[in-house]
Amino acid sequence: MILMSGFLLEDVPFADVYLHGMVKDEDGEKMSKSKGNVLDPADVIDDYGADALRFGLVVGTTPGNDSNISEEKIESFRRFANKIWNASKFVLMNTSEDYEHETPEHIPDEYRAYLDQNNEVADQVTEHIEKFQFNLAAEKLYEFFWHTFADEVIEATKDDLYSDDADPADTEAARYTLYEILSVNLTLLHPFMPHLTEVLWKELPTTDRMLCVSDWPSSDKS
Repeated sequence: MILMSGFLLEDVPFADVYLHGMVKDEDGEKMSKSKGNVLDPADVIDDYGADALRFGLVVGTTPGNDSNISEEKIESFRRFANKIWNASKFVLMNTSEDYEHETPEHIPDEYRAYLDQNNEVADQVTEHIEKFQFNLAAEKLYEFFWHTFADEVIEATKDDLYSDDADPADTEAARYTLYEILSVNLTLLHPFMPHLTEVLWKELPTTDRMLCVSDWPSSDKS
């Protein structure tokens, strides 16, 4: 490809090459029909979804090294996809159709800390991707979305969202925090789970184009 492109177009078709290892079964054995340990991608997609399969192939896989895959591993990332879906629906349930996502004047320290952490994750994921450390990027997103956003941030906002005596300013800050973290993480997750994130992105009231051509998150935005 390089020689032909150089000859015909006087240009190099690519500058980087990512070498991945062989995908083996859960015991580290080479997949073989005679052994009966082959996972058919079409069947796996039917059972668990293409996004779960993609994520399962990335997590734990380092450049140039073989990786093990199993239905149990893929199923665990289907549960992660469900977590993303449910968390996103929670945010959308608490966001009106005309929501404009403007930075509020008042953001409590607790929410500010979560937003800062979200910016740090965006920077770390970006750095990992630029260095072709796709496994580290995926693992960082999994940890932050599930254990920080879904388990901590959503729970922390419920009083301000649902309490009758909640300060309206705190309620608006809670909505802003949820929406900001969700929109950033859908963008960061898109290279790994393109189908799910694109579907959810279309439901956000502030989006006017497809996620696949939207801007990449920047930590300059707070």
